[in-house]
Amino acid sequence: MKKKILKEADWRIRVFDSLSFPTLILRPDRTVVSANQIFLQRIGLELDQIIGKTCKEVFSRYFDNERLPCSDEKCPLSNLLKDGESCSVLRKVRSKNGEDCWEDRVFSPIKDFDGNIKYIMESVRDITRFKAMEKELSGTRELMTKVIFSSASAIIAADLKGKVILMNQASEALLGYSFDELKKTNIKRVYQKGVAKDILKKLRNDRYGEKGKLPITKVTVITKTGEEIPVEMTAAIIYEGDREVGTMGIFNDLRDKLAVEKQLQEAQEQIMQSEKLASLGRLAAGVAHEINNPLTGILLYGNMMLEKLEDNNPLKQNLKYVLEDANRCKDIVKNLLAYSRQSSPSS
Repeated sequence: MKKKILKEADWRIRVFDSLSFPTLILRPDRTVVSANQIFLQRIGLELDQIIGKTCKEVFSRYFDNERLPCSDEKCPLSNLLKDGESCSVLRKVRSKNGEDCWEDRVFSPIKDFDGNIKYIMESVRDITRFKAMEKELSGTRELMTKVIFSSASAIIAADLKGKVILMNQASEALLGYSFDELKKTNIKRVYQKGVAKDILKKLRNDRYGEKGKLPITKVTVITKTGEEIPVEMTAAIIYEGDREVGTMGIFNDLRDKLAVEKQLQEAQEQIMQSEKLASLGRLAAGVAHEINNPLTGILLYGNMMLEKLEDNNPLKQNLKYVLEDANRCKDIVKNLLAYSRQSSPSS
C-alpha cells in the first residue's frame, strides 16, 4: 500500500513538472513549498533555493518592480483565502534586463477533505506577445478611425437592418444629420424610394463587379431639409467570416463637379459656335470675292454703254435698271466682306 502511495505521488510530481506554465505551490502564509521545472528554469534557481521563501522574495529576484507584498490587502491571495475561489491578476512587470513584460497570474486553492485551504497553486502565464498584438491591433484600429473621420468623403456604415452605426463629419456636413439623429432612424431615409434595397441587391450580385462590392455609381441622396444631392458612391458589405453583418458606403458630392462640367460644356458650345461663325465668315469672303470680279466688269461696261447711247434710245432706260441692280449687288458684296471682317461697309 505504501509503495502504491509513493508511486501515485511520483506520478503527481511528474504531472506537476510537465505543466507548460511556470507554477508554484504555496502555503496560505505565501511561502513556497514547491515549483515545477519550467519555473525554476525561468528564474535560474534550484528548488532548495526558493523553498520556504515568500512568493514576493522569489519574484523580486527576476523582476525589478515586484509589487505583491505579502501584507498587501490587494494581493489576490487575500481574496482567495477569504472566498476560497480561484482568482487571477494581470500585471505589467519589468525584467532585470529592462524589458517590459505582461503576466497573467492564476491562483487556485488546493483543499483538504474538510474544504480547508491547505495549499495554493500559482501559475504564471506570459502574455507579453498577446499584449503586443493587442496594442498593434489597437493602433491599427485607432489609425483606421482617424482615416475615416478625417476623410473628405462622406462615409456611413449601417447594420443589415439599416441602423446607422458609424458616420464621419463629412457625412454630417453632406446630409445635415448628426450621428445621434441619423442612428435613431434608418439609412433608407437618405435615399430615394427603393434605392437602398436596389444597392443591397447589386452588392449581392457579382454581375456588377466583385461580390460584396459595388463600383462607382451615381445616386441621389436626400438631406435632412429634403434637398436632393447628386453623389458618386461606392459601397461594400461588411463580413465577419462568411456572415454579413453590415454595409458601408462612401459618398462624394457631385454638385461642384457637375457645375464645372456644365461650364465646360457651355464653353465648348461657345467655341463650336465661334468656329461655325468663322467658317461662315470665310465662306462669305470667298463668295464676295468671286462675285465682285464679274460684277466689276458688268458695272464698267454697262456705264460705258450708257454713255454712248443717245437720250432717246429705248435701251437706255433698261440699261439704267441693269446698272441699279448691279450697284445693289455691289452693296451686298461690301456687306459680306464687312461680315467676314475682310473689309468695312464704308470702304
